[in-house]
Amino acid sequence: MTNHDISSPKNTRDRPAIFRAMGLAEPPALVQIKSSSDFDGEYQRVQVFKHDSWAATALYACDARAIVCKFNRQQRIGVIPMLWLGNFLARRETLLLQKLKHITNIPNSVGPILVDGQALENVTAHVYVPGRPFQHDANASDAFLVELEQLIGQVHAADVAYVDLHKSENILVGDDGKPYLIDFQIGFWKPSSQVAAFFCNSFLLALQRSDRYHLLKHITKCRPSMDWNQMHLQRPWYIRLHRRIAIPLRTMRRRFLVLLGIRTGIGHVSTESNPEIGHRMPVN
Repeated sequence: MTNHDISSPKNTRDRPAIFRAMGLAEPPALVQIKSSSDFDGEYQRVQVFKHDSWAATALYACDARAIVCKFNRQQRIGVIPMLWLGNFLARRETLLLQKLKHITNIPNSVGPILVDGQALENVTAHVYVPGRPFQHDANASDAFLVELEQLIGQVHAADVAYVDLHKSENILVGDDGKPYLIDFQIGFWKPSSQVAAFFCNSFLLALQRSDRYHLLKHITKCRPSMDWNQMHLQRPWYIRLHRRIAIPLRTMRRRFLVLLGIRTGIGHVSTESNPEIGHRMPVN
């Protein structure tokens, strides 16, 4: 297994420490798993998929086995410590992966992850799925889209909302041609407490409806002959409200990153010096 990073031409500055989950550090070169599982061993870093404000995600290999480690936020914001947030996000995502381990097309959680013999509480790790980020194109087969719809249905049947389905890069097209879901950082599930579940049920159903809308959006973008008006009619009111707030904030954030020299143009992530792998441009 070799490193095959593909990055945009370096015409911007690297992110300063405050905008990187691990500050100026990179994911460790070596990690260990010691849990009496099939994935026990020492793993060497192969590739960094992304390193943004929330997490640094990297591929690790040990012989023929491969895992993905997500190192959640540990870098301070000024004098404010943030490792507590990284630990919380890692613990939460690991619990959700374990809750969904019965679903074939969701990679199984592995770990805990150790560096120099010490367990890292801010890390989520799962089995690596060979493949590529999903893209909106006519090459997506009907079978793939049907399986993706079934996969979302399985997640919902487990009383879970994926929540982050609007990002196509969170959907993988496996080398086997099947859809896989990754990055459950902001997923939501029904609490085990009956009282809490009663009050959270409406919220869960609303988030699951959002999942179905974003699924329809992805399918429609792959099939331009479909009725776009029908898709827009199915957009929940709370997504419309969110877009009214989120789009201006996203535009301001992009302009700020351009002003800092981290991005260029109108601020698309693909213009960063080391963009997330799902946004990297192939080199001709």
